[in-house]
Parts: sequence; C-alpha cells; structure tokens
Amino acid sequence: MRLVAQSRLWNEVQGLATGGALRRDVIDDAAILIKINKELFQQGMFSSIAVRVSEGRVLLTGTVDSPDKRLKAERVAWQQSEVKEVVNEIAVDKDEVTLREVAIDSAISAQIKARMVAHAGIKSVNYSINTVGGVVYLMGIAQSQKELNSVIGISKRVKGVKQVISYVRLKHSKLRR
Repeated sequence: MRLVAQSRLWNEVQGLATGGALRRDVIDDAAILIKINKELFQQGMFSSIAVRVSEGRVLLTGTVDSPDKRLKAERVAWQQSEVKEVVNEIAVDKDEVTLREVAIDSAISAQIKARMVAHAGIKSVNYSINTVGGVVYLMGIAQSQKELNSVIGISKRVKGVKQVISYVRLKHSKLRR
C-alpha cells in the first residue's frame, strides 16, 4: 500500500511539472512564501507562524503572545506585491505552546496527508494542511466538489481533530483569477 501511495504521489508531481500546471503562479507562490518567511524570521516570529500560499492567497496560522504580533504578521504578508488575499488565522495566547501540542498537531497533519495520498480520488499534491490546536486548516485547489468533500471527510475522521476549516477553491471556480 505504501509503495502504491508513493507511486501515486510521484505521478501527481510529475504531472504538475510536465503538464503545464507548473505555471508562473506556482513560482510566484514560492517567491511569496520565501519573502514572507524571511521577514517573519527577521522579526522573530518565524517559529510560531506557519505560512501557506496558493495562487497568491496567503494563509497564516499559528499562535503568538500578543495581538500586535498577529497584526504585524498580517502586514508582512500584505507587503508582498503578488499577494491577492490574506487569511489570518493566527491565535493570540499568552500561554506558551508546548512541544507536545506541536507534536500532536504535526501528527494530525501527517495522518491527513497520508490518507489523502492513499485515496485514489484525491490529488493530494494540490492541498496544503496545517493544524493548530487540533483545528485543521486546508488550502489549495480541489478538482471537484466530490474531491473536496472527501478531503474534508478524511480530515474530520482523524483522531484529535476538533474542527476543519477549508480555504480550498474548486478548480473551475470564478473566484480563481
């Protein structure tokens, strides 16, 4: 099963690289991600904030200890010229996030990704997953509503998931571009 899943993922990646889907926006997204992460690193917030970018849409997640840092991270994202939308899901919590909590969230994200890779009806490479405090954030492009429903269903069934929030867009949605 693992070999089949790895093979499916590799085929998806190859399809992106050769099928024209590796367009300018993918390269732009990578550049946006690098610039935002560099600025967050310089401001000492890199380790507490996760950044996902899809077609110029930026999703910020994580936990900071003040509302000021939350706004500062959003400003950093908006400063990038190619950014079209910023979704700020950064939580403000004065308590320190424990290593155990981070490990649990990482395990949840990894389980969801693994189940997506193993599912024949899902192009897992089109999704990014981030989990904070048991809340799963999905971002990316779904090929169909059926695929998106499968991804959300898989996410909800993983132990430890409290909520699933989707910022996924459908492939043929008018909201894209």
